[in-house]
Amino acid sequence: MLRITVQKDESAITLKLEGKLARVWVNELEQAWLAANDRTSPVKVDLSGVTFVDEAGKRILGWVFEQGTTLHATDCMNRSIIEEIRQRHGGRAADRVSHRLLSKIITATIVICSLAMRVRKQEPAPPRLTIRETVQAVLKQNPEVLLANLDVGTRHQDSLEPRSALLPQAG
Repeated sequence: MLRITVQKDESAITLKLEGKLARVWVNELEQAWLAANDRTSPVKVDLSGVTFVDEAGKRILGWVFEQGTTLHATDCMNRSIIEEIRQRHGGRAADRVSHRLLSKIITATIVICSLAMRVRKQEPAPPRLTIRETVQAVLKQNPEVLLANLDVGTRHQDSLEPRSALLPQAG
């Protein structure tokens, strides 16, 4: 026989077990756990009142432990069973936590990258210039080059004026 008492408080939902966790009573624990597990509050299973646990009971306790349930006991026998479950299923629970964490990190990275791409699309892309166009743009902005070009233009204009004096005058 197994008695299951559900206790809810602000911090957790506790399933307090009393009696034997064996055979048909394993299904009762599974149904009670599924009914109590609302995914918003942590679930705790208190084994302090359990007097016997068979292999099926250990399997269901391992399964609820893998789902994130905390197992608690005060007596030596049940603490030993909990330790055995932690050793047997602890790696899988830790893997699930690390997978959840990894999944959250990947999701956050995808969100940040997509936001960055949206911002980048809104900014106008810098113009692509050839080397020739870049050099011409730089030379146009350089004051020394501007003065030299002005000087060359003035000299060219000055050289054209004496030649025009050589042309016949209409008169």
